[in-house]
Amino acid sequence: MQALEIPQVDLGLMLPPRQGRSLGAYLEAIQEDFTDIVQENAVDLLKRLIHSETLVFTADSNDLGQRYSVLFCTSEALTLTLKNGITEYHKHPSRRSLVFIESEDSVYLFISDVVAHRKDIAFLSVPLAIYRRSVRKNKRLPLVSEVQMLRKEGLRCRGKLVDLSVAGACFDTRVRKFASKELMLIEFAVAECGVCELMVQIARIHADQTETLCRVGARLIINTQARQKMEYLLMCFQSRQLPAPSIS
Repeated sequence: MQALEIPQVDLGLMLPPRQGRSLGAYLEAIQEDFTDIVQENAVDLLKRLIHSETLVFTADSNDLGQRYSVLFCTSEALTLTLKNGITEYHKHPSRRSLVFIESEDSVYLFISDVVAHRKDIAFLSVPLAIYRRSVRKNKRLPLVSEVQMLRKEGLRCRGKLVDLSVAGACFDTRVRKFASKELMLIEFAVAECGVCELMVQIARIHADQTETLCRVGARLIINTQARQKMEYLLMCFQSRQLPAPSIS
């Protein structure tokens, strides 16, 4: 049987939710992940990122991001093309927008001005500096499910699984305090595919005083048997997302 291809996860799932924060507060929350300054010329880099998934946040704190892809880049402007219906926040030029672009192995971040819109095209200023972070080799599936967490001393709490891969998991929870590299057991169900229990180690936490939910990234600590079950669950979930074949 031919292996199913794991789809690329929406770029927005790789980032913590904005949740009404100002652009400055949101940038502060994520800047520790983007510490690598790109040395390559900005125009040369952006030319190599043509067709790449792009997410733009305006200064409006209610803006949850607009999806674009890179069309081309010159020394005068970065040109993006709209990927879906434009939101109210992106119908007009906007100064100091936050831009994320995904490549195969990295996510790039920079600040730019949206100079103009013409139908489905946006024209942005070429950034002065670009930052990057590496992305996981194992693409995660957007798998939403209730998750139970069993922590030390038998403490139980709940959350909502956001995405999952054979190497890691991301979930939202109202719990705000986790120890560095804390170990815990999580349990969740994949509809029509089964229930899974996994040992995980906390890798990243995104939370501040303005949020009601804390987004947690965790690494899976699994043996070969558990990994095989994970792969089965992901394949099963993916197969349920595929459209049914047409009958001619």
